[in-house]
Amino acid sequence: TFVLDYKAKKETLKSCGKMWRDFKSRITTELIYEYRHTCPELLEHPPASYAQWIEPQVWDEFVKKRLSAEWEEVRKVQQGMATQNKYPHCMSCLGYARLEAKIEKDEGRCGIDRSKLWNRGRVSKKGGHTEKIKAVVDRIVSCLL
Repeated sequence: TFVLDYKAKKETLKSCGKMWRDFKSRITTELIYEYRHTCPELLEHPPASYAQWIEPQVWDEFVKKRLSAEWEEVRKVQQGMATQNKYPHCMSCLGYARLEAKIEKDEGRCGIDRSKLWNRGRVSKKGGHTEKIKAVVDRIVSCLL
């Protein structure tokens, strides 16, 4: 057994929960929705790479749930909510707290303005903003001057 202090245990369980949700999401997107119409026979058994960990009965229940009308309704609601996000961030799992710490470390100063965090959190990996975000950034900069 492992003995962890409370904070480490909490963070470990939180991380495991996130990975579990990501795994189920990836399986749903890359396998179930990908092959539900083209090759439904592939969904009859767990994928070979996961077969040693996923029992056939559990796999059947998972596929049945993900293809149910109730699940599709929930999925559509969540997709609709995602489309409402006008200015999505590009921080991946970094988050504002770690982004702020990174900027403080890189620039050697303490306390970063919220508007600068918002701006930096929406810079794409290619190094720019979308047109909508650029318009908001320009408004923020003009207000700060």
